[in-house]
Amino acid sequence: MQKQQLRAIAQDRPPVVLLHGFDSSSLEFRRLYPLLEPHTETYAVDLVGWGFTDYEPFAANPELTISPQQKREHLFAFWQQHIQRPMVLVGSSLGGAIALDFALEYPQAVAKLVLVDAQGFIEGIGPMASLPRPLAAAGVWVLRTEQLRMAANRMAYHDQAFATPDAMRVGRLHTHLAGWSDANIAFMRSGGYRISTRIPQVDGPQGFGVKGNMRCEVVKARPSDANIAFTRSGGYRISTRIPQVQQPALVLWGRQDQILEPKYAAMFEEALPNATLQWIEECGHCAHLEQPAITAASILAFIDGTDAPQQQQQQQVAATAAGVAAAVTVQ
Repeated sequence: MQKQQLRAIAQDRPPVVLLHGFDSSSLEFRRLYPLLEPHTETYAVDLVGWGFTDYEPFAANPELTISPQQKREHLFAFWQQHIQRPMVLVGSSLGGAIALDFALEYPQAVAKLVLVDAQGFIEGIGPMASLPRPLAAAGVWVLRTEQLRMAANRMAYHDQAFATPDAMRVGRLHTHLAGWSDANIAFMRSGGYRISTRIPQVDGPQGFGVKGNMRCEVVKARPSDANIAFTRSGGYRISTRIPQVQQPALVLWGRQDQILEPKYAAMFEEALPNATLQWIEECGHCAHLEQPAITAASILAFIDGTDAPQQQQQQQVAATAAGVAAAVTVQ
């Protein structure tokens, strides 16, 4: 298709906002973002306390927590400043719980939801929320290690060719920022997301987002403050709220997911009043990394109101993927 035609199509579609999972970053969408952005306005957002956001407040005050409400308000501020119209929220893993939580609180900002191997039926983080700070800090330190990250890397992919040391390094790049540990502990102390009983009610601070060049913001702070603050917030509890969500939702699930069991896909399909389940074959926990072309085509088809990727979306994404591949090799 001609560039002018693609621009016209992009203007007719709602903007897409990509939400990463627990202790991840916008780099999680390094393969999906380039396939969506030419076809619709697309953002990959680093959620406060994670990714490449400002950890300095947690360095200044180790007693801070990062609750789901604060992450929700941070995202809403980003929406107010940069979008200001209904968007399609795409949430991966815990990012799915964050998307559901946001849609329940700010239905005017969300047109549709895409849940990619999403968390929603696992409540909070259990007894970790009440760990003494030294024990929580020790647990977060383990979270940063190459050994644990590489093990998680292997679990995330069905095709082990993707589970490379480079993929592991990209996944833990943000953990080298000062204040990272304290931010994660701050979230753990919140108890996590608990929304499963609310999923049916959704109707059709400075943001740190990335658009175009996938910009990152890095600041100086103490190494562990921000993650400790997040641990203290207790995390997300949303499973009881899932049936309250009314927006159309596309549930994408890797058939070979070894991190979240496939049964959760069926649970989302049953609990959400307006959901469509699509299985991604030959795929583990991260369809946006392992099967980005299929994921992009599915998202565009869902936005356009079709049940499955149609030839037009597949051709658009294929052409974009060919251009990206010719320009750069993505790790």
